Amino acid sequence: MLISVPPTQAVYHGAADPPSRFRERTMARRCEYSGKVPQRGKKIVRRGKAKKTGGIGQNVTGISKRRWKPNLQKIRIVDENGTVRRVKVCVRYIKAGKFTKAPPRKKVAQGS
Repeated sequence: MLISVPPTQAVYHGAADPPSRFRERTMARRCEYSGKVPQRGKKIVRRGKAKKTGGIGQNVTGISKRRWKPNLQKIRIVDENGTVRRVKVCVRYIKAGKFTKAPPRKKVAQGS
């Protein structure tokens, strides 16, 4: 049974395993800990010499939209419950040592 409420407040009243639209989702380019997301901006191209350096002023010749993306890496960590999971994290948090990295997986010998 589904109650009609806005999508951000949707509540699932049913079986133990809810459908995927009710599970918590992470965005594609978002740090799961700091919440960093891509920033939008513009690149402004100018020509000419600035007035304060003796020129007659600068002209804007082009403005193009661009994005600054966070430096995200996928790493395997051990969370508070002791489970190993793979998360997208910005490098600033990795360098700060805010995680317990999971030990490397053991290699399984091929059948002989």
